[in-house]
Amino acid sequence: MKIVMFLFVFVLTFSFASATCTNYLDDGNDADAFGSVEVDGVFSQDICRSNTELTEYYCDGNSLKSASYSCASCSDGICYGDTCTSINECNPVLRKWCDGSSWLDSGYCTDSNLDCYLVDSTCSVSSCTEGACDYENHKYCSSNTWVDDDYCDLSRCGDDVHSFGYCFCEDSDALSETDCSDDVDDDCDGNVDCRDSDCSGKEGCLCTSGETRTCSTDEGACISGTQSCENGNWGKCSGVESSEELCDEIDNDCDGDIDEACTCLPGDTRDCGANLGVCKAGIQVCQEDASWSLCFGASYAASQIEECNGIDDDCDGKIDEGCGCVSNSTQVCGSDVGSCQKGLQSCVNGTWNDCVGDVEAFPEICGDLFDNDCDEQIDSEDDTCAHSNVTLLVEVEEEREIAVGDECTLDADCDSGTCMRGICVEEESIDTSSSSGLNTGEESESRFFSNGLSSEEKKSSVLWYVIPLFLFLLGGFFWYMQKKKKNISSVPEKKVASMPRTSLFSSRSPPVKQRKGIIDKELDTSFQESSRLFKK
Repeated sequence: MKIVMFLFVFVLTFSFASATCTNYLDDGNDADAFGSVEVDGVFSQDICRSNTELTEYYCDGNSLKSASYSCASCSDGICYGDTCTSINECNPVLRKWCDGSSWLDSGYCTDSNLDCYLVDSTCSVSSCTEGACDYENHKYCSSNTWVDDDYCDLSRCGDDVHSFGYCFCEDSDALSETDCSDDVDDDCDGNVDCRDSDCSGKEGCLCTSGETRTCSTDEGACISGTQSCENGNWGKCSGVESSEELCDEIDNDCDGDIDEACTCLPGDTRDCGANLGVCKAGIQVCQEDASWSLCFGASYAASQIEECNGIDDDCDGKIDEGCGCVSNSTQVCGSDVGSCQKGLQSCVNGTWNDCVGDVEAFPEICGDLFDNDCDEQIDSEDDTCAHSNVTLLVEVEEEREIAVGDECTLDADCDSGTCMRGICVEEESIDTSSSSGLNTGEESESRFFSNGLSSEEKKSSVLWYVIPLFLFLLGGFFWYMQKKKKNISSVPEKKVASMPRTSLFSSRSPPVKQRKGIIDKELDTSFQESSRLFKK
């Protein structure tokens, strides 16, 4: 490597003076030493035109001159002749030693008295003189080792007179070392390449040749070792160094984390999808690039819109959300309170259709013993009938007085009145609005039902009146028929007609006239009205 040569030239001249010529490093026209000449900032240095020819530059006044010399050997701008004056001087260029007058080559690398092998790297011995400069091969001795790094540095061989030609540095405008491996002092500061602080830490300047250090670590897959410096760079580590992290359950990059950048390990599997609604779960496999494959074997929602079919079509865990009902399903509708009857509804497209087969409530009919409006209130219990003159069928029976008369079959069998249940009776109008006649619904209710009875108990009480009355009338009918048979067989027709009418109940007061068939008429009217409403 070439060392910078400080050329401080201070020329005191007047402005716009004529050109000047200056010799550096030698006495001018001196072939035995390297030199250079500056003329107006332009340098010309001694140079070997061939192995045996030198061109020497020198000043002749303020003019630049040159001369040519023939040499035994020419190297780095110096012409070496056949004669010498320094006894035992070793010359690496000639590979000869001086006996005081001429150069000899016998014993050059072997004679221990000469020690030329200690200053010439080509003698290939295991030792050398510390700091010796092999100016032909541009190497210097360091710790019994010949090295060529930074040869021209001033701390090494940059100030050796035989190396001036090799290490010559023209004045440079460079502010820093631009190349850290060209053996040139680019900024002419006397520090070459890695010896210049500008190259610290750069490639080729990371270490000093022969230096060693511990490398790698024992973390993860790594194994610690050692490495040596080679040409300013650290060589290969003898251990195992970190590498790119792989998805193999090993800490390849030796950072203490295993497979930290991996989504999965190749060959691994996992469930995917879900067994929810119409959807079915599948399986995913980790591929070689540590990414999950598609979900195999899974089925997904056929429709994103929920249908009203009793199935979770969109696989969200909810069935028929937004639907009023499940299609084709049925439900009971209506009421079974009072005279009402329940029906059946069917679901069509998520909506309940009309109730079919039910009996709906209708306005209360007062006096028919039915809860027509299905509010659990019968007749006078209902607000509709509470303030009306309502005649209960049982009350009619209580108010009715039956006159005992002749037995009859038809109305024609009676002198007057009508034939009712086998007996001739007289009819008398009953004022349903008078206080002695039929009472209002509230009065009938208080007289007919005992205080404190429930609705069911009241219905049961009515039956206790109706059933005995029915049995009484039925018994009377059979008694009449038997009596009639006897009279027909034993009494002439005229006698029967003239027979005095006796009371059926001798202990009762004289009969009162009553309208014909009032109970039958009330029952017929109620049944006809109920039948008409049910048919609706």
